[in-house]
Amino acid sequence: MDVKKRQIVRTNEKFLRDNVNSYEVTPHLISCGIISLDDDERIRQEITESDKTRKLLRIIEMHPNGYLTFIKALRMENKEYIIEKLESTAVDEEEISRGMRISFDGIK
Repeated sequence: MDVKKRQIVRTNEKFLRDNVNSYEVTPHLISCGIISLDDDERIRQEITESDKTRKLLRIIEMHPNGYLTFIKALRMENKEYIIEKLESTAVDEEEISRGMRISFDGIK
């Protein structure tokens, strides 16, 4: 997942944890190769649905196509209000620039 998409996910993490049911989106993410069966098992081991969604988000952040496939999974589940929230999130270009600079310096 690119830095901008990661920022969108992180900015909306509380909203996503409150509104995404991991059981609804994981089948699509598995079938598209974004998460593995082992990942799914790790997600299911979390106790609360909020923690399951947090774990899911951390896993999809590591995949280059994670965000777009997550959006497709949400669309398949008729979760347009979640997609609209994500797509309307402003991205802080300066913060992204600082984050990338820190990452390249090896500090992050």
